[in-house]
Amino acid sequence: MGLFYSYDTAIGIIAIMIAIAGIVLGIGYAADHRRLKEWGKTELIQAAINGVIVGSLLLSFSPFGIMTGIINGITNGSGASATCSAYMQDNSALCFAYSYLTGPTVITFNGHVYPTLTAMSFTMLAGLSAIDIGAGIIGSINIDIFGFSIGLSQAMMPFLSQMRYITDGVALAFFSVQLQGMVMSFIAAVAIPVLLPVGIVLRTFYFTRALGGTIIALVIGLYVVFPMTYLMDAQLSNQYYQTAITGVNSYQTVLNGAENWELSLYSNSNSINPTNAIISGIQDFTNSITSGIVGLVQELIDFLAYMVIEVFLIPLLSVMLTVVSTRELARLLGSEISFGRFDVF
Repeated sequence: MGLFYSYDTAIGIIAIMIAIAGIVLGIGYAADHRRLKEWGKTELIQAAINGVIVGSLLLSFSPFGIMTGIINGITNGSGASATCSAYMQDNSALCFAYSYLTGPTVITFNGHVYPTLTAMSFTMLAGLSAIDIGAGIIGSINIDIFGFSIGLSQAMMPFLSQMRYITDGVALAFFSVQLQGMVMSFIAAVAIPVLLPVGIVLRTFYFTRALGGTIIALVIGLYVVFPMTYLMDAQLSNQYYQTAITGVNSYQTVLNGAENWELSLYSNSNSINPTNAIISGIQDFTNSITSGIVGLVQELIDFLAYMVIEVFLIPLLSVMLTVVSTRELARLLGSEISFGRFDVF
């Protein structure tokens, strides 16, 4: 059921309701029945309101509609640019929000190019996995010197423990980003093509008027308010992007140093005097890598804190704003929406 088809259907239903209301109103005056007269007047008014609502929605959410133009104008005016599938391109804010979350590489915002949340979290997960493997290899080394066995597993245990906590946090953030991206994709696929036509038709019937108003309010909240809040989120976090990127670059530098040390240690262990080579390698590692572990862990924690704010806290604000907006829109359309505990907002 397309938007224009539902418009024709809704107009037909409105005409039928006007005819029914007129007949009932006439009977009410003929029989001098107060309730019939009130019902007839009320339905005539509701039919007129439904006509205004249906016409406004068509003018607003068609591909060249007023609301579509406003959304695209605000998005383009902020310098937000992204590439997405054809079914998202009518709504630039939704397209940007989807790319901002799950784009494979970069987005453009305020004239600057930034990595997407998926790209950042995936890069960190890949690097953390490599560090975990490298640290595990280091921890498994046992050195026999003059009958004494020296193991590095206990020395690496605190570092490995912190790495696993950070890895779990980044993995959870990655999952959350993908989930939010799927929500954006679902909204683009069903909000205007499916839910809005259904809401328009249901709003014109007497018995389903409240349900139709609720669906229309939900569509506007999801299709307009929700993606626009992600545009606001990008604006709020814009100044922190560079810090996160710096952390990723520093992290990659230390990771490359660790990989080079592992290759050097493996090469030296096959030399004529492997014990001395291993000891020399450990000393090199201590000098070049261990001195940077504290800074590395701090950068990773900073990045994780950034991801928590970006992936969990700010989207929570988006949900709150969408809930409040949807509830108020439902009231304007003659419906009531209850979100349980969210009603406190």
